[in-house]
Amino acid sequence: MVIDATINTFENNGERILWLPSVTLGYIYTLSGDIFQFAMAVAAIGGAQLFRFLIESGFNPDQSLWTNGEWLRKRFSNFQTWPLAGIAVIYPGAVLYGLFQLYQYFTYQDIALVGLAGVWCGVFIVILVNLTIMSHSIDDD
Repeated sequence: MVIDATINTFENNGERILWLPSVTLGYIYTLSGDIFQFAMAVAAIGGAQLFRFLIESGFNPDQSLWTNGEWLRKRFSNFQTWPLAGIAVIYPGAVLYGLFQLYQYFTYQDIALVGLAGVWCGVFIVILVNLTIMSHSIDDD
């Protein structure tokens, strides 16, 4: 639900927001040289690509787990599904890790870090406002 709200918030540009964790971790990797940040940035790229594919392919998160399981089995083999599931689980971790690393390496002298922090704050404000509006519209029905 949160991913849907995030993507719908940014309308046609919604897929771009999926790349924010990988951009953040990639830039912080250039500052620190920590190989774990590089690995998480690569995993975030895979997660962004996976979620972008799911958005464009007609995957419906509102359907039941069984229906979505059938949809996945039609398009992917079991051998392909397990790595994709791993990437889908790692992506939220990369989001949180990217935010933590941004906080840890943040300095006002680095304009790129200030810009990334501004983008993250803007995304959170827009998501919070839209989720609040959605919850009130659901309550009114």
